Amino acid sequence: MPQDRDAPADSAAVEDRPRALVCDDDPMVRRVVSGLLTGLGYLVVAEVDLATDALRVVELTKPHLVVLDVALMGLSGIEAIPSILSASPGTRIVVFSAFDTVRGDALAAGAAAVVDKSDPEGLEETLRQLAGT
Repeated sequence: MPQDRDAPADSAAVEDRPRALVCDDDPMVRRVVSGLLTGLGYLVVAEVDLATDALRVVELTKPHLVVLDVALMGLSGIEAIPSILSASPGTRIVVFSAFDTVRGDALAAGAAAVVDKSDPEGLEETLRQLAGT
C-alpha cells in the first residue's frame, strides 16, 4: 500500500500494529480492555456494546483480535462468533465473560480463549500470549 506523503512519519508504525476490537456492554470494561490492548501494541479500531455493531466493524477492519462479552443485547457474543470468523477467518476471539458456564460453548463456536471477568490478570496474560509478547 503506498504511503501518504502528507501523513505523519509514524503512520506506517500505526498501520503495522495489529488491530483489535472490544465488544462489551459495560463502558468501564471497554476502556480497561482497550487500555490493556493498547499497552500490548494493538491499535483498538473500535469499542462497541452490541454484537451486531462488532460484526459491522469486523467486516470493515478485519481485526487480528476481538475481545467479546457474551451477555449482550440482541445477538449474544456466542451467537456472533461464527459470523465474526466467517467475515474475518484470521481473527482471534477472546471471550471475556462473567459467566463461567459459557467456556465450552464459546470454544466450540470458535473462540481462541475464554477468560472470566473476575480474572483481569488472566485476560492480560491471554492477550500477551496472543500478541506474542
